[in-house]
Amino acid sequence: MHLKHRLARMTEELEDIFPLNPDLKDALLSVDRLAFATKGFEHFAYVLDAPNVIREDFLPSSVEDIKMLNYLETRNGDTVLIAGCHNGYLAAVLSRIADKVFVTSQNASSLLDMQEKFLAFGLDNVCVHPGDVLHGQARYSPFDRILIPSPAPEAPHSLFEQLADQGILAAIVPIDDLQVITRYYKRKGKILQETIEISKHQNSSALYPRYMIANKL
Repeated sequence: MHLKHRLARMTEELEDIFPLNPDLKDALLSVDRLAFATKGFEHFAYVLDAPNVIREDFLPSSVEDIKMLNYLETRNGDTVLIAGCHNGYLAAVLSRIADKVFVTSQNASSLLDMQEKFLAFGLDNVCVHPGDVLHGQARYSPFDRILIPSPAPEAPHSLFEQLADQGILAAIVPIDDLQVITRYYKRKGKILQETIEISKHQNSSALYPRYMIANKL
């Protein structure tokens, strides 16, 4: 199947689950997932949910990853930090929208692989840096958007200082066997918290009804 048809079908499948931001949809259609699939698992490049027989991080991204991008509401001109990125796909997608994307990872070989891919695709607005993902990149802050794609053990207070006023931080906060997609807003120096979605482990299709909470931390 032609690449454009594969990507179009993928976005259609996503929109059957949740409405895509128009800018994000265009970005998804412009990035070939195959280039970001783990070697030996290329045939799963356009699969959104990992079968139980393979690890989810072998895929370019999962449905939950795309939901996180959608909830981040990245705009043209934004500076974005991705705190932890295992293959570079999410950064490549955001680079089609944002002015600048910074990626941190503690895995040196993963960073090198991502850097090579970004150079090959001419994504000169993506910068990769080694380091503790939850410490961020203070010297390049403030960031308009911060994404933590992997579950964080607690609300990422260490990154709030790097978030610009009016900025958004999206994270997955695990609670027992649940994963809580949480969005944080910075307003006049204060952090507001919004629970977007609660689900079972990512390999499960069970999804709790959506509800929203806004409160000051």
